[in-house]
Amino acid sequence: MLQTPLVISDVVRVACHDFSPNHEPVYIDITPETGLVANHCFPNIATKLARDGGEALFGWAVYLLPRLWIEFQSHTVWKSPSGTLFDPTPRHDGEKVVLFLQIDEEYPGQAKETQMVLLTEDARLDQAIEIQKKINKLWAESRPAYATPETKWPAKIELIEQLDAEMQRLLNQLNYKVERNDPCPCMSRKKYKHCCGK
Repeated sequence: MLQTPLVISDVVRVACHDFSPNHEPVYIDITPETGLVANHCFPNIATKLARDGGEALFGWAVYLLPRLWIEFQSHTVWKSPSGTLFDPTPRHDGEKVVLFLQIDEEYPGQAKETQMVLLTEDARLDQAIEIQKKINKLWAESRPAYATPETKWPAKIELIEQLDAEMQRLLNQLNYKVERNDPCPCMSRKKYKHCCGK
């Protein structure tokens, strides 16, 4: 399951450097605030700025599907007037922390397209990437910050579920399984061997 990496491995660090050479990835606890909308970080941070001042930092949320790919999703967090970083956006997926990589750009009014770094040369992974891009696009169409004039939203949940099933079939063909040192799929932020894999 795609999750925030448990640790910043050398592979993750190198990929982050390629995307933003002037910044290091940092873990930020997700501290959901009432009145903010789940998974809508851009309008949420705009609300937070109007309410509490501070600064918006634009960049990437970094995710990992161990041994297959690293994913960079457009994201924004809040920097308090005292300089502390917060991620106040509620999450549907149960994540408790985000690995955030700042970039030296201002928010352009529309989120950047998700980027992926492959960790294997298996040609079948190209198909998985295409499926994931379709899933990301469908979810994007339900988020105003990602919307373009061509998109229609809300997203079609049934189609997303079909693509998720197609992705799982492909991962099964790749014999992909959660390994002992992978993040546990239950989102506990523990290794699988110390959690549901006991």
